[in-house]
Amino acid sequence: LNETRIGRLDHKIAKLEIMNKVPGVEWLRPYALSGDDGITLEEYAPFGVVGAILPVTHSVPTLTGN
Repeated sequence: LNETRIGRLDHKIAKLEIMNKVPGVEWLRPYALSGDDGITLEEYAPFGVVGAILPVTHSVPTLTGN
């Protein structure tokens, strides 16, 4: 906000507080099954965009939301 002088500080704080409540990769739990036929293990991993172009006005909230 100090660098760009664009946007409202209270809006940026509210967006960051909301993004703090969004579940992330900690919700991905492994799942294991065993039986007479053997063992099955399912592990989930995050994937997606490695890089992105972010707007100047809401860079941190956009980064956490996407």
